[in-house]
Order: sequence, then structure tokens, then C-alpha cells
Amino acid sequence: MALSSRVKNKLIDTINTAFGNIGNVTGMKMPRSDANQAPHAWEYWIACHLASLANKRKERAEQAAVRAGVLIDKEKDPHPAGTRDLIFNGDIVSIVLEVRKAAERVDPDEMIKQLIKLGVDEDMLLSVREAATKPSRPAHVFTAFLVTEEANGK
Repeated sequence: MALSSRVKNKLIDTINTAFGNIGNVTGMKMPRSDANQAPHAWEYWIACHLASLANKRKERAEQAAVRAGVLIDKEKDPHPAGTRDLIFNGDIVSIVLEVRKAAERVDPDEMIKQLIKLGVDEDMLLSVREAATKPSRPAHVFTAFLVTEEANGK
């Protein structure tokens, strides 16, 4: 039996409220700190921790759904870009598969190798490559962790 809009909205609201309460209610509140910035660091750590848990849960759920035939195995049965199909239509949850266009990436070393085979001057190619190469912003990886007395030397 399908859900009524009222029941659907109540479920979503209950889940959203429980999620929003994580880290903010008794038993999960930030321990006392005199640092003004501590609540921001706490919220960042909570968000990172929840994202990690959510990603692991999604991976396990996807694997189980593939085994149950709810989802296709995208590795064994890839669909073409542009696909948009209803692949599961249950009485509580329906799932749509959308296959987006794959990104393309040019391998500059392979391109230079192929152009040299075609007779283009190697020194000129290497000079052009150097002039056209711009570094991207390096990855900034923030790792949040809880500080324990043992780790802090107390």
C-alpha cells in the first residue's frame, strides 16, 4: 500500500529531526569547552562522522539491493548514457536509474606520443605542453578527530 502524503511527510520530518539532533541533544552534546571556536569544530567533526557513516551505510544498502534484484549491478550490467528508467516500483519506495554522460579526459602523454608518431616535432610539442599546463589547486583534506586525555598526554 502506498503512503499518504501526510505519512510520507511525517516520516521525512522525523528522520530529518533525528538527524539534526545528532550532536545537539543529551548524550550527544559537545562536552564543555571554554574555547569560542569549539562549537564550530564540534559541528564539523559531527558532520564528517555522519558523512562517513552515511557513505558506508549507502554502500552496504546498495550491495544488498543489488543482491536482492532491486538495483542493477552497474559493473556487470552498465546501461548507456542517457538511460532514465524506473527500475524498481514498490509500494513504499520506487527507484529511477539515470545514467549520465561519462566525463572525458585527455591523456597528454599519450596525445604527445601519438602526435610524434604523426611527425609533429617533439621539442615543439613539449614546449607547447609546458606553456599550456596550469596547475590545479592542490587538494585540501581536513581530518577531524576527538581529542582524548590519553592522546593529549594527560
